[in-house]
Amino acid sequence: MESSDGSANAQPQVTLRWLFVVVTAFAVIFGCVRFAQGVLEVPNDAYAMWAAGDVLIAYMKDHDCDWPSSWETLADHHASSGGGTTMIGPFAEMRARIRIDFSFDSKVVLESIETTDVAPDFRVVTLKDGGNTHWTGMEPNQRVFDFLKAHKIVTAFEDLTSLQAVGQNHGSMSRTQ
Repeated sequence: MESSDGSANAQPQVTLRWLFVVVTAFAVIFGCVRFAQGVLEVPNDAYAMWAAGDVLIAYMKDHDCDWPSSWETLADHHASSGGGTTMIGPFAEMRARIRIDFSFDSKVVLESIETTDVAPDFRVVTLKDGGNTHWTGMEPNQRVFDFLKAHKIVTAFEDLTSLQAVGQNHGSMSRTQ
């Protein structure tokens, strides 16, 4: 059987133009899929950061502002305090996305915080991918800082009121004119 050009068994020829179109289409589709995956991960990363702040603050509340020493310590506390899931789901999902600096010394920071400070000078909770995604008001480093600062203020107030109570129980000074 002959083709219209007179040659037998003519095969379609792959042209450079056709190859370029196929490769370009593949690249565009691949790029769109990767972009969509990234967009869909943003909320999950934000929830993971929120969850990290939640579990760290819960730990510090129960341990006199001490910082956990490892993921295992944090996971054990989370499980024993009745926390089954986090904002993102299972604890393991949060752990898969988050990096925590367990060498952080919260007691040193607690001592150095001034009541006029408004932002942390530390960054001990981060996303493993290096991003900085978080819901407004739920950035974990700021939340840890705010917790420590509030603890310092409350403790100072409690110390002041206990000193005033001691003064009232033992008499007080009066000013005469």
